[in-house]
Amino acid sequence: MIADSRSDARALVLSGGGVRGAYQVGVLRYWLGEERTRYGLLAGTSVGALNAAFLAQYPLGEETRAIADLEALWRSLRPNMIARRWFPFGRLHGFWRPAIFDSRPLQRLIGRTIDAERIRRSGRRLVVGAVSLESGLYRTFDESDPNIVAAVAASSAFPGYFLPIEIDGERYTDGGVREETPVAAVIQAGAPIVDVVMTAPGGVSAPLERRPNAIAVARQAIDAMLEEVIDTDIAVAELFERLRGLEDPTHPPAELRLVRPKSPVRDDVLTFEPATVDRLIRVGYLDVCRVCRAFDSPESERSLQNPADDGSI
Repeated sequence: MIADSRSDARALVLSGGGVRGAYQVGVLRYWLGEERTRYGLLAGTSVGALNAAFLAQYPLGEETRAIADLEALWRSLRPNMIARRWFPFGRLHGFWRPAIFDSRPLQRLIGRTIDAERIRRSGRRLVVGAVSLESGLYRTFDESDPNIVAAVAASSAFPGYFLPIEIDGERYTDGGVREETPVAAVIQAGAPIVDVVMTAPGGVSAPLERRPNAIAVARQAIDAMLEEVIDTDIAVAELFERLRGLEDPTHPPAELRLVRPKSPVRDDVLTFEPATVDRLIRVGYLDVCRVCRAFDSPESERSLQNPADDGSI
């Protein structure tokens, strides 16, 4: 367990992964709800940007309330709150529209649940990333940016499937295209302690069925892409730390605490069904409890056997 209790000494980094953001909620149920861990800096891309921005609205000291509200939000989600088919031709509209699905429901959800002024007043720092479709460059936005809510929507815009978001005359899409887990960014920002939640296991994929359809092939390709980008992000962060150590041997390396699924997550990243959300929250909670050896506590053991389904911790 990391002993440093300074509120600005710890950063939280959340990767992308669509509905697998529910896995992050399970991990954070333990870190925020039971450990009462305080994060002065939160960073994320894609669904991780959405989760980080939501939590960044709560002042330091309100960790239990923050994760309870985030879990309640996730448990309230239904597919039509994220995206819907275009009328009348459904996915065929993708031939003349910039996205296969109409993701305006997700944009409205973000507008209702993320308040830029609350983030600025909370005392926390926030960093999210999105990719410009005009330049192809990755851009970071922080809590002081007037476009921070639009940036969260842009970072959550799954490329090709969800509508891009216009910011300053440029169209932006999912930050995970370039950087799925922005660990290096928070280390560069000076965070000496970094907790990371990934949504894909390392080098492990669910087996592809013998006669897959096009959707199954696309899902497998997306999973492989997520795993590769996530692993690259961690490797870049480790390289940055080694180079910084060479420049200044007295500089202590950042401490990383990493949680990721132990086995392949078989769900389509865009399947926002209540049963899927419930199971992923439970898996995330089980994984972090194992990492933190929470089974020593009888209370933790009971909560694992019967996790709350009403948004409470």
